[in-house]
Amino acid sequence: MKKILILVFLILLLTGCYDYKELNNLAIVSGISIDYINNKYELNLEILNDDELSQNRVYYISDTGESLKEAFKNISLKINRIPLYSHIKIIILSDDVIKKKKKEFINYVIDNPNITTKFYIVRSNNSSNILKFKEQKEISSESIYHLIETTKKKIDFMDLAYAVIENKTLNIPNITIENKCFLITEDNNVNK
Repeated sequence: MKKILILVFLILLLTGCYDYKELNNLAIVSGISIDYINNKYELNLEILNDDELSQNRVYYISDTGESLKEAFKNISLKINRIPLYSHIKIIILSDDVIKKKKKEFINYVIDNPNITTKFYIVRSNNSSNILKFKEQKEISSESIYHLIETTKKKIDFMDLAYAVIENKTLNIPNITIENKCFLITEDNNVNK
């Protein structure tokens, strides 16, 4: 019996968290906008600010790359913390990404174990300005998330992936700013 107790005690002492990350070392990403301009991806991240001295609840970081992988790599070099993509609420895709590069977007998300697939997708011709819209009292990505929840125009990552795999048309909600508020509409002009 003593041997079993010693063994259990040793097992408890030797276990630990090999991939433990301190919260102070993480940059929690709440929203992402992705544009495809002049054969380059333009990536914008909305990151929650945990600095108690700052009045801003979020801050934004932008960068570009010839591929999504390169754009994410370039943007991560600008952040002085480890980007955490498991809390993404929304991703705003430009029409060019949806029409020309949605397969690359889907492949990147599937291949990247750090990005969750539990986010909503909206589209906009002005995705970076939508994400950085400062008139809202809430964080932009959270405002858009709640708006999507109330309007029932929900398209998540899996909906987009299945539509592309099955070669079906998917109407991704369009987001604009009107009268200093977000407005979500459905537009049937999105191709397969």
